[in-house]
Formats: sequence, structure tokens, C-alpha cells
Amino acid sequence: MGYRFYIPLAVTAFVAVAGRHYKKLYANRVKNRKIIVFKNWYSENEITRSINYLKHKGVIPIRALPSIRAICCGLDANCNKQELLRDPNVLRVDDDIEISIKPIPYLFPFITPQLPKKTIIPWGVDRIRAPEVWQRNTGAGVRVAVIDTGVDLSHPMLKPNLRQGINILDPDKAPKDDNGHGTHVAGTIAAIGGAGNLIGVAPRAKIYPVKAFDGNGKALLSDLGKAVEWCVENDIRLINMSFGTSSSNPTLEEIYHQAYERDAIMVAAAGNNGPDGTVGYPGKYPFTITVGATTEDNEIANFSSRGPQVNICAPGVEILSCWLHGGTRRIKGTSMATPHVAGTVALMLERYPQLHFGQVRQILKSTAIKLAGIERNMQGMGMVDCQNAVELLY
Repeated sequence: MGYRFYIPLAVTAFVAVAGRHYKKLYANRVKNRKIIVFKNWYSENEITRSINYLKHKGVIPIRALPSIRAICCGLDANCNKQELLRDPNVLRVDDDIEISIKPIPYLFPFITPQLPKKTIIPWGVDRIRAPEVWQRNTGAGVRVAVIDTGVDLSHPMLKPNLRQGINILDPDKAPKDDNGHGTHVAGTIAAIGGAGNLIGVAPRAKIYPVKAFDGNGKALLSDLGKAVEWCVENDIRLINMSFGTSSSNPTLEEIYHQAYERDAIMVAAAGNNGPDGTVGYPGKYPFTITVGATTEDNEIANFSSRGPQVNICAPGVEILSCWLHGGTRRIKGTSMATPHVAGTVALMLERYPQLHFGQVRQILKSTAIKLAGIERNMQGMGMVDCQNAVELLY
């Protein structure tokens, strides 16, 4: 167990009653939920006084977010933000904004392909030259958190590499995927290969499913905050974040900044708002590695978001990976490009586990293959190249 965030006793007692309220609030989550950030988190007297005030005002607790000195809560009909700000220990009250995953399905009906009786290397894994490094590096022992919709826990192409994660939405349940998105992402990172199986970029990495998104691909800021905290507390430095939002607030930024301060390496999708839309959050923050999507023709995908925050690009169109019920599927999106980069980082960390965020990002950028005739705000420093990145470490 790694770093533990401090939670005042008064807060622990307050959120202990969350279970009886959670389902009601989750059903109406965007309208009712707020995040209250405190000025003085470490004084039991101050926090106790604040908690008593919040109880009196009708605040319904959901969970603590100790990394940012906050609680997520619901407000009853008689309570509003201005009432909460009257407490001198309340620094701010932010909306618990909704965040979504948005892969782009193809319009034609999907048919599961007949897989040949040998290891299948998806075109994206091959394009970034991952197979060229597998004789020396496979990601063995590297822990990768996939914050997403969960993972198909019995998928034969993933099961050997799966480790115990967490279901943020319902901690009493396993992080089982009820959407498909998280399983697809995990497959690109660490599908095991072998006869008739797909292989991922880092086929021996350990995948920790962190279910923060529901079956509709929706999550709230507080769900993601708790997911990131769990990764930090469990010494999982490499985090894949194939999601985004056009909205930000100080709480969202601080969640990721605190993880960065504790040596997390976060790989984030640029977003699917191209060709005119800008990069979404958290990819817009300077403490993530932000990934755009390319096509098989080495062009930037039309849907890939643009902006100076794009660090690097990777295959993100017609990506074949794992799906629910042990199946496979081709989908597209910067969500699909992101795990190509996360898998590459896993290969790098196997070689040098002590690499920190700045070193990883600089190596990725300096070894990327620049795509001719494509602007910097579309491709970043170019296409990720596994072989170049890993060989630089030898």
C-alpha cells in the first residue's frame, strides 16, 4: 500500500451514512451533486464545526475526496451553494460535472471476425513498432490502471493479466464492464497474444480495472477523483484515461495535479471534437500526456481534437481489440489511440521503473515519428514509436 490521504474523523463519520442515500443521488446526480472544498482540512475542530453546519443546512454526504481536501455531497431542496459558502472554512463549492467516454462506432453492422489460429497483431500495435521490442520488453510487472467502464473480467485474452481493481460506483461489486469501452482499451494495452488471440502493446503488463463510468459511459467528477485517489494510494503510477469533457473547474484540475505531484503518469485522450473542436479535459492540463488519433494512411483522423496541448498521436481508427463476452470489435476514437501510448509507457517503465512524468513525456516526444505535412497542433510531436522510445533507454 502506498501513500494514504488523511481523512478527518468528523468527515469519516459524516460520509459513513452515504450508502443509504447514494442510489437516489446517483439517479439525479448532475442536478444535485456538489463538491465542497475546505480551507482547513487538518484541524479536527474546524472540520467538526463545518460538518455540523453542513448537516444543519441539509447536505447529504456521498464520499470524501481527501487528496483535494473535499467532500462530494448532495443538496436537499432547501439548501443552495450560497448557504454553504457562509461557512468560513469552506473555500469553494464546485459542480460535480459529468464526464463521458465517446468512442465513435461505425455505421455498418459489426460482424465479429473469424480470427486465425495464430497471434493477431492489430494494425495499430504493428504501426507503432511494438513487436520490435518484445524480445526484450513486454511490460512484465508494470501496473496499469484503466479508469473506464470496467473490464470483461473473464475475457480469455485479458484474464491472465488482470489484477484486482475497484468499482468506484459500487465498491461491493467487481469492476465488471457493462459497456465495452474499458475492455477495448485494456485489450490494446495488454491483450496476451497466443494462438487465435489478439496481442496488445505491452502483453505482460498488469491491468487494474477501475470502474468509474456506468454502462452509458457516464461518470461524475467525484467518481473520477476517487478513482485517481485509489490509484495513488495503491502505488499504480501509470493511468490510462480514455475520456474527457469540455468543462473544467478548479476541483477537476486539482484532482489531477495532486496525482501528478505524487508521481502519477497519466495518459489522456485529446477528444473527438475535431476537426474544429479543441482538446478536452483532463488532456488540456499540462500534467497529462495527451494523445490524438491517426488513420491507417498516417493522417490525423478527422474527429481528433486539435490544439497545442496535443503531445503525441497514435492509431485510433478501425482499431481491433477485445470486447464484451470474450469477443472482439473494431471502433475508433482518441480513446482507442490513448492505450497505444499507455502501452508504450508500460514498456518503458519495465526497463526503467524510476522514470518520472517529465522524462517519460520528453522521451515519447523526442522519439516520435513526425508525420509529413501535418500541423503541430494536430499531431503533437508525431506518431508514437515504441522501438525508438524503448531503445533510447538501453
